[in-house]
Amino acid sequence: MTFSVIVMSIPLEKLAEGFDLSRVNAQRLLLAAEVLEKNENFSAAALLGFLSLEESAKAALIWKFKEDRRNITMKQWEKKFTKHIPKLREIISSISTHKIKVDFEDFDINEFDITTNARFQQWLKEKLVYLDYDFKRKDWTDPFVGSKVHSAFAIAFARAGLELVTHFKIKDLRGKE
Repeated sequence: MTFSVIVMSIPLEKLAEGFDLSRVNAQRLLLAAEVLEKNENFSAAALLGFLSLEESAKAALIWKFKEDRRNITMKQWEKKFTKHIPKLREIISSISTHKIKVDFEDFDINEFDITTNARFQQWLKEKLVYLDYDFKRKDWTDPFVGSKVHSAFAIAFARAGLELVTHFKIKDLRGKE
């Protein structure tokens, strides 16, 4: 008796569509973050900025598979595309590799370890969303008390991520001319 294993995957012909949908969603989230920041809702602006960055990371990952002409298996999707830290590591690394400027004060992306930076962004994102109790300070952390620095940092990264995936899209369009 023989058994066959069916591997579910996203076919190559669907990757361009997934890339575009993810890129447009990143742009939508970034625009909402900018509106919230202008209205001084810094915690929500920072959160949406980080979510925009993660959507750009997803688009960049999809792009890699598209360029390599590889389907994305369900296992790969779950491991690489749905986990926050790997997506953040991927986009931070790509921003650095492609020399995209993160326009935030004197921030130099190359001064930071990629994994540490990704973990910090995930930690900050959680602090801006969830009420928590700080046992050292013996007080509640307030997710509504985000600062302009938090939102500016997140939005700067989101803009850099969107610039990166827009660069991929332009490169793709030029290749078809």
